Amino acid sequence: MNMMNKKERLPDEPIYISPESTWTNPGVKTLDQLKDWILVSLGAPRVTVELDDNQLNYCIARATEIYTKYAYLGPDKFLVVDMNRYEPGRGLDLHEFNIASVKDISLPRDNAFCSGGDLFWGAYAFLGQGNGLYPMFNKAGTTPSIGNWVTWHMVSEFFDLTKRMTGSNPDWRYDKSTQYMTLMPEPRYHKGNNFLLLTCQVIPPMEDLYGNEYVKRIALA
Repeated sequence: MNMMNKKERLPDEPIYISPESTWTNPGVKTLDQLKDWILVSLGAPRVTVELDDNQLNYCIARATEIYTKYAYLGPDKFLVVDMNRYEPGRGLDLHEFNIASVKDISLPRDNAFCSGGDLFWGAYAFLGQGNGLYPMFNKAGTTPSIGNWVTWHMVSEFFDLTKRMTGSNPDWRYDKSTQYMTLMPEPRYHKGNNFLLLTCQVIPPMEDLYGNEYVKRIALA
């Protein structure tokens, strides 16, 4: 039985770097390819590079940690989470989404008085019907519009203030080590709207990080 680590290179095993590499399709996509790239950058195979496989793993791990901590991870992502998945005392398990940070949360905009109105039949939708009675500048109806976008803005601000004063908009805490997000106060029941919209930053998959130019440079350094 061969007990050798499959990622460990044999002393006489040749190193091959593919020249077919572009910005949109980098030649480095795996951990082994990144190790080869580092070794060739240091002079292998002409120069003997005295680095153990674990030392390479350490440098690459540090590079991905530093990059995902400080680098711009791209535009914000918007994630809709089923509130029925909320675990009392623990929160929402977000492991599968690989979230770096949660920047904002949004509850469905109902009538702000917890009566179960949803996104489509709540007061916000009611004000926006545009049938000649509400603030959408619609003059086609038999009754002329009595409002405008200022009206819409004032009502929206009133609802947001009401939610803050009544505790309808919870605060949140995201623990990146456990990848659980808790709401404060915790939801005790679900009525009408059972989803939560998260604005977050997501860490790219490892196969994307291995070919990232900055990750390669940090690992090489």
